[in-house]
Amino acid sequence: MRGRTWKLVIYIFLLGFILNLAGIVSHVVVSAFAKRWFGKPLPPAFTTDWFTYAWTNFELGQVLFITLFIALAVVFIALAIGFPAAYILARRDFRAKPILLLYFLPLLIPQMTYGIPLATTLYKFGVGGTVPSWCRWCRSRSSSCCPSSSRSVSISNGARRCSARAGCRYSAACCCL
Repeated sequence: MRGRTWKLVIYIFLLGFILNLAGIVSHVVVSAFAKRWFGKPLPPAFTTDWFTYAWTNFELGQVLFITLFIALAVVFIALAIGFPAAYILARRDFRAKPILLLYFLPLLIPQMTYGIPLATTLYKFGVGGTVPSWCRWCRSRSSSCCPSSSRSVSISNGARRCSARAGCRYSAACCCL
């Protein structure tokens, strides 16, 4: 009895998911071809004017060609590098192999599994959403190197004046953070 109940729950969930997805996609398709659609279940008229307008005014032919060319080039380069690298990692033993495998380990774990707990921990300790301390240090060190207009903004944001020196290595953009 319990197995049949779980099967029924899974089928109902899948049916709801498929119906939701079909509703979203059909709404987008109908909206793309609708001339005007307010207050009625279906639009009174359909048109392809939006597509011809976008194709002519935004030069979509050239955009699509460049996009396709870049996508194919990236796939070819990834395959040309990836297949030999995968073969070597699978078939050969060398000293740096454990380090490389450790480097690739985060690719196996979805970002959500460590991103949400990390963000929760940072917010719990009051670090999340704050300006990093290195940025405050950079502002305090570079306040004398900023232009006068941004120096006042930097000082009002908490930066201290540093001793004037020639050839400041901090950019003016850093003190304005």
